[in-house]
Amino acid sequence: AAFLEEIGRPVQPYTFSGGDISTALSDRILVKGTSADRTNVYDLPDRSGEVVAKVPGGLEFKVIEKQGDFYKIQLRGTKTGFIHKSDVK
Repeated sequence: AAFLEEIGRPVQPYTFSGGDISTALSDRILVKGTSADRTNVYDLPDRSGEVVAKVPGGLEFKVIEKQGDFYKIQLRGTKTGFIHKSDVK
């Protein structure tokens, strides 16, 4: 740091503002099971909703939001769906 000051490039402190680490780590979920298993993804946060996809175990998905016992996840492209918390690790 002293050398940088000598050449006119003083080191400035920087405060990282990445937010709460627990939320940063929880924005993805991993589906339980193996690639041979299939887990239902619903159109609504309700197991009686329409199944919009069946995803293999072991896949990771981005979480858009949590609604009760369900995670709203990003599927392929712009498609989204809800997966129950008991179906994820």
